[in-house]
Amino acid sequence: MSRSAVISFVGLGAAALLATRLDGLVARGVLTGYALGIFVSLSAGLWLRHVIRTRPERALQGLLAGFGVKLTVMLIAALSLRFVDELGGRADWRSFLLAYAVAAVLGLFSSTWENARFLMSEEVVL
Repeated sequence: MSRSAVISFVGLGAAALLATRLDGLVARGVLTGYALGIFVSLSAGLWLRHVIRTRPERALQGLLAGFGVKLTVMLIAALSLRFVDELGGRADWRSFLLAYAVAAVLGLFSSTWENARFLMSEEVVL
């Protein structure tokens, strides 16, 4: 199991522990935000690994594309939770945003760490 996956599961456990101490909408916002944030962040990290493997000269472009996807998903999800009543009644948008941001940063650091190790390996020829 990769380090990113282990870090993600530890973070999910921390988010679940925090959610048990919070009330309904806020707790669901924390869990939803963390789950979506770590999913998008690790997906962006895998995309970056693919770009490094296939076209290493475009690594910075892949990193920026992942960042753009993270921001876009965050904006769409937060606005949906805020302004769509059916979704807003299921999770708090503020706790969602906070948990999403924490998960995105956590996923960014863990996937960057793994991709840096991958770049230093002998598999990538620049």
